[in-house]
Amino acid sequence: MSGPGSVGDSVPSGPGDDPAFALTRMAADPAPATDAAGEGQDAGDGDAALTHHLSRIWTETVGGEAALDAGNPRQTWRPRAIGEGSGAFPLSSVRGRPQPDPFAIDGHGPGARFDLLERIGEGGMGVVWRTRQASLRREIAIKQLKPGDTSAERFLAEAMVTAALDHPNILPVHCLGRGADGTLYLAMKLVRGTSWRRLLRPESADDRRRGDGFSREDHLRILIQVCNAVEYAHSKRLLHRDLKPDNVMVGDFGEVLVVDWGLAVSLASATDEDSSHALIPSARLNRPPAGTPAYMAPEMALARHDLLSERSDIYLLGAILSEILIGRPPHQGRRMLDVLSDAARGHPPAMPVDLPGELSDIVYTAMARDPEDRFPSVAAFRRALDDYLAHRESIDLVDRAMAEAEDLEHEIDGDSYRRYERHARIVARYEQALELWAENEEAISGIRLARLAYAQEASERGDLGLAEAQLGRQGVETAEERDLHQAISAKRSGAVAQQRSARRNRFLLLAALAVLVVGAAATISVMAAASARIASSELAQAQERERRLQAELTNSQASVADAARVERRLRALAPYTEATDLLRRAEMLDNALADDLSRRSRLTDQAIARLGAALQIEPEFIEARIALGEAQRMAGRPQAAAAEFLAADAAGARQGRTIVPALVAAGLAYDAAGEYLLAEQCFAKADGSKGLDQKPSPAAPPPQGVNECLALIGRAFRLTYQERVAEALAITRSTLDAAPQIWECRFAYGHILYQAGNLGLVDPRAAAAEAELHLRTAIDLAPRQAELCSALATVLVGRGGPRAQSEAQRLIDRNVALEPENGARHLWRAFHRRQRGDRAGAAADLAAAEALRTPETLLLMYRAQVASEDGDTVTALACLDRLESLGSAQPEHQASRWLARLRQSQQPGGARFDRSACEIWAAAQVHYPRAWVVRVQALLAEGEVGKAIAATVGGLTVAPFNRELLALQAQLLQVDDRFADSLATCDRYLELFPNDFRLRLLKLHNLIDLRRYGEAASQLNLLASQSPELEPTLAPLRTLIAEQQRKSAGK
Repeated sequence: MSGPGSVGDSVPSGPGDDPAFALTRMAADPAPATDAAGEGQDAGDGDAALTHHLSRIWTETVGGEAALDAGNPRQTWRPRAIGEGSGAFPLSSVRGRPQPDPFAIDGHGPGARFDLLERIGEGGMGVVWRTRQASLRREIAIKQLKPGDTSAERFLAEAMVTAALDHPNILPVHCLGRGADGTLYLAMKLVRGTSWRRLLRPESADDRRRGDGFSREDHLRILIQVCNAVEYAHSKRLLHRDLKPDNVMVGDFGEVLVVDWGLAVSLASATDEDSSHALIPSARLNRPPAGTPAYMAPEMALARHDLLSERSDIYLLGAILSEILIGRPPHQGRRMLDVLSDAARGHPPAMPVDLPGELSDIVYTAMARDPEDRFPSVAAFRRALDDYLAHRESIDLVDRAMAEAEDLEHEIDGDSYRRYERHARIVARYEQALELWAENEEAISGIRLARLAYAQEASERGDLGLAEAQLGRQGVETAEERDLHQAISAKRSGAVAQQRSARRNRFLLLAALAVLVVGAAATISVMAAASARIASSELAQAQERERRLQAELTNSQASVADAARVERRLRALAPYTEATDLLRRAEMLDNALADDLSRRSRLTDQAIARLGAALQIEPEFIEARIALGEAQRMAGRPQAAAAEFLAADAAGARQGRTIVPALVAAGLAYDAAGEYLLAEQCFAKADGSKGLDQKPSPAAPPPQGVNECLALIGRAFRLTYQERVAEALAITRSTLDAAPQIWECRFAYGHILYQAGNLGLVDPRAAAAEAELHLRTAIDLAPRQAELCSALATVLVGRGGPRAQSEAQRLIDRNVALEPENGARHLWRAFHRRQRGDRAGAAADLAAAEALRTPETLLLMYRAQVASEDGDTVTALACLDRLESLGSAQPEHQASRWLARLRQSQQPGGARFDRSACEIWAAAQVHYPRAWVVRVQALLAEGEVGKAIAATVGGLTVAPFNRELLALQAQLLQVDDRFADSLATCDRYLELFPNDFRLRLLKLHNLIDLRRYGEAASQLNLLASQSPELEPTLAPLRTLIAEQQRKSAGK
């Protein structure tokens, strides 16, 4: 007798031989079948037989017949444990060979300490917690097997499946372990976001707020990323079997992750030796059915395990697409059994009549009842979606072009330049539409009409070259185009005749003038004495006429040159407009998505090519130069971008003006590349090459206009290069007040304000909070500027905390993604990876920076920093000396150089420290807090504690919140036995930086020295609770305090 998981005693060879599939055909056929005796058999008989069959095979999975009536068809249903049901095998003998012990797992020991913070979800067999991993100080997710659940083997199978799939769209796992109570758990990446279902079918106001920002095309792009994950799983011979929007997470930053692989099965054969499939059940095992009825394929509903294949997952992807289009899962019914019957019949739901036919065809093909009629692979299904999106974008471009053409046709007035620009934009949109979909018939016909209209207007305005340029791209001419060509030729012939006539007239005039001059000279020579006065007058008149003729000739030549320049500009306008539209589309793409990154790169390269074409036609086209610089910046080539911005300013200089935005953009590009000397030159030129010692008057009016604000921002950056941050901060404050809508003003103020807080010039806590606010606003104004990401990430790293660190890491990665060919971005990420202990990642980024020919100055700065952190004073000093020799050492690097020399002098055999030279340098840098730190350290090395304390007082006058100076002052006062003063400085320091263990320990020593043992005991307990690993260090102090307290009590 067959068990509940089987369909019959023998395995049918295909759908045509299976009685269950025969039942679905009978139930789906509206016409009655007639036997030889002529008796009709209703489809209702097929319905009843199919219902009975489904009830029999699903009873065990759902836990009884009652659930077939009342169960939720949108939830995942699975047997109580893998291996239950007739004909199944235990995991220990999956695919006929012994398996490793499934409980030989990791997760014990001090590195696996987890703190459960919050319950964030629950699945069929597990509970998910937001968890803190103590060893790495990060938040992760822990999926824990429910207490008393007997599904340990299925839990292990899910862990093995997920671990075998290393893909950006699949939730990564960290480890598998067992808790102290023996409960299995799986540690995974924590994704901050929501399930896709809640975006498709919102349940709350928050869901609706999130979901409103997603169009149908956005959901299709999410589905394409799901396809990427499923295609990868199929390449590993694994089926998901439960694809639905509930099992897809959409992160807050655009991440798309397929989760819940608990029903996954392996398609690997019995002879496959892939150990990663060891604990994963085989698709061919005979077991009770499982899945989500509202989405499942017919072979899944009918438990036809012999028919399970990649096309079963393709059906599920088609079911998700159906839900995107009609707003509900494809299989519906009053009871769950009705939903299963609908799934078993395998008919996709009817698509709305207003839906594009292309999408309907994709749904019907993916959800075909017979697996052989579906897409052959997930890649084919994904390509169909990609094609639709490209076609959709192509259609949208045609619609926009047609709307603008209609608007232009009804425009009564308008100067020629503006109308030409609109014509060029219309043509460009048609061309882009054809790039996306070469067979778009509306674009093919539309571009011909658009070019004809452009040519007609150019011809009417006398711009014959522009008109011919449009007609010359049409291919085979229509009658209307041929007529216009002939009219243009006729006009050109008339213009040529007029030019010849004008030249002939000018020649005759000049000849007459020459005869007149010669005649006048002859007359003068013969009658010199008698008529000198008359001859002189006639000669003057002749010379005046000659001057007038020469001026007319010059004006005529200038008019011809102006006409040629206008014609060149108009011809260059078409590729320029195309390029700006390409850049706009590239700007709209999300850099968190791999597909969008490659597409953004492609669009940017196309824009660069079109801008190059525009500049070949008209090299003096300033707007095109600036756009080309922006495109190069988007491509991650800051030096090339700066070169184009400077070329734009050079073109402006030839026209008698300074292009300040281009100069500031060039300075920012060089700054992003680490070329600080070149950046300073650009900023100086934008500022009118004013000296930095020329300070603005306190009564000076606020900056007016964008150019003046940008010039002042350039001046502020020059000041920061000299560490004159307080002056720079005042300047950027004035530009922010004058132009808060300009992202450069927000960026400069936020960046320099945080720098001021970091140096201790202002309260670092308030500075960091305000800087974060302005930098986030700047990112809203210009979301694709990499320097904004790096500036905000720096603030978040300084703030600390797991959330801030996580966001900072995303911004650092985004920074590299925005400018992948900028070595400075890789170097910056290398530094942060090193800070987090990821030395392998840091080495990879350093290698990438070197391969991208990052400026030597930046590489030297990085290597000096690394060597200093590693205690390698010799290497650090060598790098800093090299920086100095290149003339690229800023005060920050000079301070590090003096400190490295001081450390070296204190080592055996070290070179003598030049105290007098150091004093001269420090005296010249009184505005820079680290110069005071150098002075204090130098005095301390000489044993001059009193002078060192006085130097800290001087430094704190300049920078009252400076962390290094406050710490030094507290330590020096303690050494000088001024315990009360040292304690006061410690309290001031800890108010600003409460988590510094060194200063808390110093405060503890001060309290002991002041015999304030009660306070000392409290301070010690606080230290022990914050850093339990330091108990051995604190134990002697604990004993001392207790002993002194006993003595005090005895007295």
